[in-house]
Amino acid sequence: MKRSQLQSWGEESPPPARWWAFYVRVTKEESLKKDLSVPNQCARAREIAAARGWTDYRIYVEEKNVSAELWAEKRPAFRQLIDDIVSGNVIGVCARHTDRFWRGNEIQGRFLRVLKPLGIELWDFNSRYDYKSAHGRFSLQVLGAASELEVGLMAERIREMRRGKAIRGQTGGGAPPFGYTSQSRRMAELVAADVPRDEAYRQACLQYPVGKCWYVDEDEAQIVRLMFKLYTDPQYRYGAKRIARYLHQHGFHPRKTTAFSVTFIMKVINSPSYAGFTSFDEDAYENRMPSKAPRHKQKLYRGEHPALIEPELWQAAQQIKETERTVQRTRKTQKGALAEIFSLTGIMSCPQCGAAMVGKSTQPRNRGVSYRYYQCCRRYNGGIEACSMPTIPAEGLQDAVWKWVHDLMDNQAFVMEQLERMQKKYRKEQPAGRQQLVALRRRREALKAGIEKYFRLFESAQSTEPDVAILDRVRALRAELQSVEAEVAALETRSAPAELEVSPERVRRYLATLRQKVAEHADLQRVLFMELQREHDLQVRVAPSGEEFTASIALPTEAFAKGSAGAPEQKVLMSVLKSPDAGGGPRVWRKVNDASATLRATLCMALRICRARSESLRSICSAMPAASPAMAKTTS
Repeated sequence: MKRSQLQSWGEESPPPARWWAFYVRVTKEESLKKDLSVPNQCARAREIAAARGWTDYRIYVEEKNVSAELWAEKRPAFRQLIDDIVSGNVIGVCARHTDRFWRGNEIQGRFLRVLKPLGIELWDFNSRYDYKSAHGRFSLQVLGAASELEVGLMAERIREMRRGKAIRGQTGGGAPPFGYTSQSRRMAELVAADVPRDEAYRQACLQYPVGKCWYVDEDEAQIVRLMFKLYTDPQYRYGAKRIARYLHQHGFHPRKTTAFSVTFIMKVINSPSYAGFTSFDEDAYENRMPSKAPRHKQKLYRGEHPALIEPELWQAAQQIKETERTVQRTRKTQKGALAEIFSLTGIMSCPQCGAAMVGKSTQPRNRGVSYRYYQCCRRYNGGIEACSMPTIPAEGLQDAVWKWVHDLMDNQAFVMEQLERMQKKYRKEQPAGRQQLVALRRRREALKAGIEKYFRLFESAQSTEPDVAILDRVRALRAELQSVEAEVAALETRSAPAELEVSPERVRRYLATLRQKVAEHADLQRVLFMELQREHDLQVRVAPSGEEFTASIALPTEAFAKGSAGAPEQKVLMSVLKSPDAGGGPRVWRKVNDASATLRATLCMALRICRARSESLRSICSAMPAASPAMAKTTS
């Protein structure tokens, strides 16, 4: 759904100072009901806004089916709503029913503690709720307890239904696993091929007459049987990683991706469905607890769906898996040698696929020298077919970042120069709220003039009949004037340009503190890098070529600028380093000083607002027109 359909103002227009907020959420079951669907709730929200005179509003829609038993961490739209409430942008919140916000008293209490200090109104599609008085809070707690009871009863009914279906051998619903197909899946494939929906349904019914039943997909079933053969046959006895590479080399692919992964292979090996079983966690059922046991460790029942392999073959695969897990695979190291430590593991990610870059090392060969490198974990698990990101030598990269951190701590002049440059840029970019502030000030003056006009009418009136109407109008204007003045005061506080008076003494002391922290971990790169990542958002991003990378660190403004206490901004110092050796020799990472490439030649600095790091990095790319395509992709 387009953003213009979820708010009363245009995409290019500045947002109003405050607005009404509608919250829309559906569960998986409710998404199938037309009267409870997301489009229906959004349409009803727009009707209510027009009926109640709410000219400025925004609709917050959860993209996925989520439960109201979860707090904002698991509900992105709800989190955005709370952020806007705390920022003072929301007048009141409204939903189809209060169970859209919460499904229990715990979430209810946390949400009301956000609303109460700011005086936010609470509405549903029918009426307004009072949560400030004792009676109002009691009624909301009763509604919350009723919603919680409804969730509990529904969970018990679903648990009983799933157990009954498992005992009868029926599948638990959902999409069929790899190797099987169904009527609904066939219909979806035909619709995706531009077949009309009615015709697709007719063909799917002819091919697979029984709905909600699994049928064997012979092409995929052949791959499943091959997986178990490679895993259990003494002639092969391949592991999951080798099976994934074998399948890719022989032209086998999963449904949606280009290559099989180790996780997918093990999911197939563990699933009892391929042996013709259904499963249910009886222990969790007896204890009335949610099931946490994997399916291959639950109680098995004979299923109605056809098996792709013999049950004995599946049991043999489980036995092989459990036996091999007891084997301790350790690397042989020299006596007294320290374990391999890769200090940038967990800090870097693959620029091609986004997976984590993990440290690896080879076994010492003829001369007893091992090769230490960073590799994309997706490539490590699935081979070069899964990700083609090259390996990166570990020693040179770690030493370059280590040296960059030390150079930064010793370069007070560079920090001062970048702070002053960013301050000049900040003065030119006035906050977007200034336009709102001007409009509010005009409205304030108009309200004052209107009140004066009605007072003059009241004084010049000869009869007493219009007095009541005039006084009511004056009271309404005064109430609106108080609201506008409050908005003006809040916006002036937020929109006032923060003139950072950079103090050289504070910069010196701050860098001295960081140098002391570095000195404490002089021999422990891993400890220092993780501490800098936790406290100063240390980031290392590698280019797809593997020959250059960016290193950045965030410095809080209150640490080195006067009059910036409580400011949310941070300054991000960023360097681009490159390995000039493209051959097979050892790489020596260094700062690039090539004048033909502006980005690779300049140490950059960007103003970062909380939770907007991606925007600041994109602004760095746009500010450097001569940036190489590789680095533009890396920083984005």
